[in-house]
Amino acid sequence: MINAVKKLLFVFISSMLLLTSCSKFQRILKSSDMNLKYETAEKYYQKEDYYRALQLLEELMTVYRGTARGEQVYYYYAYSNYHIGDYIMASYHFNNFLTSYPMSKY
Repeated sequence: MINAVKKLLFVFISSMLLLTSCSKFQRILKSSDMNLKYETAEKYYQKEDYYRALQLLEELMTVYRGTARGEQVYYYYAYSNYHIGDYIMASYHFNNFLTSYPMSKY
């Protein structure tokens, strides 16, 4: 009986820890620090983890729109869509990028 209670208590505590703990990526995603999100998105992009980069870049596009950093964010966003195989979205964003930044170095 005592062993069963111990096991149940262990399972309950383990479950609570798993549910309440947050991964590093989730903390960054929920953060309000845009510089941290930008640096992290750039690292994920360089590591070819395009799914995570996309999640961060999507928010950053609205924050940095119209800035020099916004150009690079949008470039990474369009290419991330391309690399995950979403060619329709990538095409749309590449065309939009060309319209938005016609003199871009990219």
